[in-house]
Amino acid sequence: MQITKESKALLNDVVKVQIQKDDYLPGFENKVKKYSKTVDVKGFRKGMVPVGMVKKMYGDGILAEEINALIDKSLDNFIKENNIKMLGRPIPSESQEQIELKWQENKDYTFEFEIGYQPDITLNFGKHVFKKYELKFDASIVEKEMENVTKYFQKLEDTSDPIKENDTIYFKLTDGKEYTSDSFCSTNDLTKAGSKAFIRKKAGDKVEGKVFDLINNEKLDIKKFVFNLKAEETLDPALENENLTFEITNVKTTVVPKELTADQIKLITRDENKTTLEELKLFLGDEIKAQYVNISKNYLYTDIYKYIIEDYKMDLPMEFMKKWLVSEKDNNLTPETVEKELSNIEKQVKWDVVSNQFATQNEIKVEFEEIKNEFANRYYSYFAQSGYTPDPAQIEGFVKESMKDQKQVQKVYETILDEKLLSKMAEGVKTETVLMTEEEFVTESAKRNEK
Repeated sequence: MQITKESKALLNDVVKVQIQKDDYLPGFENKVKKYSKTVDVKGFRKGMVPVGMVKKMYGDGILAEEINALIDKSLDNFIKENNIKMLGRPIPSESQEQIELKWQENKDYTFEFEIGYQPDITLNFGKHVFKKYELKFDASIVEKEMENVTKYFQKLEDTSDPIKENDTIYFKLTDGKEYTSDSFCSTNDLTKAGSKAFIRKKAGDKVEGKVFDLINNEKLDIKKFVFNLKAEETLDPALENENLTFEITNVKTTVVPKELTADQIKLITRDENKTTLEELKLFLGDEIKAQYVNISKNYLYTDIYKYIIEDYKMDLPMEFMKKWLVSEKDNNLTPETVEKELSNIEKQVKWDVVSNQFATQNEIKVEFEEIKNEFANRYYSYFAQSGYTPDPAQIEGFVKESMKDQKQVQKVYETILDEKLLSKMAEGVKTETVLMTEEEFVTESAKRNEK
């Protein structure tokens, strides 16, 4: 067996695999003998089918199986021995003649394949300077967050004061005849006409008007929450179009605590030792700073990724790449689709080439335990949102189930790998610091999300 190659185009060669009959005949004969012991042929006992009969019935297929195995093995060895960085997989050459394999012929065969190469990459960002965003931190940011966390402990309390913004109104709805219904809504659910009618009223007062004129149906599903009807039930047109009476039975106002208790502070900080407002402010300040450091890091990682796929210069064997993509049946791509999506495909291939070689050069890899830990952290975070602390054995069970889903495992693997790659890449880039306010961070995030 002999393998030779000749250049076809940039990073694209034709490899010829020459297989002599002495290469495939021993394997072919062995396979025939094995078939004769296992195949079912009418008129013969299992294991007693003559070799000649097997060759006559299945010889061509067995020969194809043996030759394909030899081709795969020879190509794999050729790639490994020559340390070839493959792009995609070998595909049959366009110049390959149609070969009909016949076991009786006992002849030599030559098969031609196209292979594509990855360009050798040494990642260098040159003089390109990336922006490194930092938060303009001051005490007002913490005070604003103090107001937000204090609202976590707000509650509704009955009030005899006149209705004001953000109050909740409880009422009995009647048509003056037979219809009556008890319901409630927030002043935030009212229309402009509704606000004018209800604001400054008190419990015991009455308001008259059409329900859909006073309450905003886009904010509150009137049929469901005011008339208390099920989805399949129909609203009486009279109730929808006639003036009804709202008898205000109660008003609740939102009460925000003036000062947080020690227990509330411990709940926010998740630390039994933190009980004072000063400790809470320091905690919130650190949390805010860490949050924006993470946002800034993600900005930088995104910018590095975009630079690689959009601006980084790389030669690729485009014609081979298009043929290879179409040849992969799992892709379900036609030549027309590949041409249409070629720009996006090229970007993905560029990232794959850079990330693969960069990972090898910097010995970056993902360990099995890291994937398990990532699943565990995700479950802990999920339960923490509801204030529940699961038993470690319970988390271990969830992780075990998740590890059975190979698609999810692959996604987590890629997430961890990309994080490691971009973190290492970020060490080698030039940056300039850009200070921004919280509002400017919000604007920057919105702009990036639009893209």
